[in-house]
Amino acid sequence: MKIKLDWQEPWQLGDFTDEGNYHDNLDLNDISEEAGIYIFYRQFGDTQQCLYVGQAINLRSRLKQQFKYLDLMKHLKNSKKGGKYLVFATLKTRSQNINHALNQAERGLIMEFMDEGKHDLFNKIGLYEHYDLVESIGENIQPLINQELWVYSK
Repeated sequence: MKIKLDWQEPWQLGDFTDEGNYHDNLDLNDISEEAGIYIFYRQFGDTQQCLYVGQAINLRSRLKQQFKYLDLMKHLKNSKKGGKYLVFATLKTRSQNINHALNQAERGLIMEFMDEGKHDLFNKIGLYEHYDLVESIGENIQPLINQELWVYSK
């Protein structure tokens, strides 16, 4: 399956204060109602750090929900110094299974950010829930066979 993500310009989020929140200065109605992927991140100088990767059948509706998700907003607020941003992409695929395409795109981005090891991801817990762990034990079989393999189970 071929999956394309059409990324839009990042939106800088407002300051998180007791009187307001990150989206007070944004018109959320400008967000597409299409399926897609979104990323909350911080930027300090030239450094960008992913804080959250999500998926949505309806980007506008989902992002409105996310701005009310207190644990996520607290994670954004308490992240290291720097401006907070939201970037989102609409999903482009010929597949009839939009949910599968979204899952693959979200999982791929999270895995990439985890492999880089420099991101403070809020939603990496449960990432491997759709994977089965195959462990090889016994005689030393390396380097031919890895001792642990993660295999996508869906």
